Amino acid sequence: MLRILLAAALLLLSVSLAQAAVCTVQVGDLAFGAVDTIGNAAASATADIDISCDSITPGTTAITICGNMGEGSGGVVSGVRQSIAGQGTLGFALYSTSGTTAPVGSTSSPDLGAPYQIDVPVSGTDATLTTQIYGIVPASQSTTPVGDYRADLTGSDAVFTYAEGTLNCSAPVGGTDAEASFAVTASIAANCDLETSDLNFGTAGIIGENIDADTDLSVTCTPGTTYGIAIDGGGSHDPANRVLRSGGDTVSYGLYSDVGRGDLWGTASGTMVSGSGDGTEQRYGVYGRIPPQPAAPGAYADTVVVTITY
Repeated sequence: MLRILLAAALLLLSVSLAQAAVCTVQVGDLAFGAVDTIGNAAASATADIDISCDSITPGTTAITICGNMGEGSGGVVSGVRQSIAGQGTLGFALYSTSGTTAPVGSTSSPDLGAPYQIDVPVSGTDATLTTQIYGIVPASQSTTPVGDYRADLTGSDAVFTYAEGTLNCSAPVGGTDAEASFAVTASIAANCDLETSDLNFGTAGIIGENIDADTDLSVTCTPGTTYGIAIDGGGSHDPANRVLRSGGDTVSYGLYSDVGRGDLWGTASGTMVSGSGDGTEQRYGVYGRIPPQPAAPGAYADTVVVTITY
């Protein structure tokens, strides 16, 4: 009986001396700030991942951490994570490098990418490391409404499985889980893009009848953004009395918002063209007319300023 008790005591002693790493992981919020969806350019942001491990078995040279990032609170549409503001959604993606070649997903969401493998070097029985996660809001989301967008990755959507030595992140068997949480945020403000083209009346001799010409301008605004488009008076500073100039000579002309040339397009209330954006290009015709009048030979021109207010 004495021998049995002694063996049990030795077994308990060996268990109490066993050591294994304990790691904590903190992820900062990924804040994209103001995103210009109308400019059709991708937005990027980074967040720190702070890793701290202690109680590491002596002689261990590295801790392998597998960062599993799930869908997040906004879910996934067509393989892209979504952030939400009201009824609007804004897509974003997560990467382990600053490019777009290493998307981060999880063992349970492999369509989003592979787990983020992080190798933490060890010196002694403690280890710390700060690395980054990279986010991108892809371009071509101009129909996304104005709003403050957010997605939360927490609990099972942000699990970091770790182990001393090597760990296969595609199937991290035997690892220990550390959960983290972070938010992905972005803001879309009302914005518009305006493009114009020249209006050319061509060549004329005697101006004995109306000379008509037209061009167009295009507007792209975030959905729900109301706007007004004004065209100033050019060199005459008076939209009702526009003139083309050739040196000291002038030719009067008008700009209108309707093909019948009855609605003067100017800067005063009631003469501007208004609309509401939907995230797609909207085109407006600009109709010009030179009425019959005497004119000296020459090359005539005027420059007008088109302003969009929203």
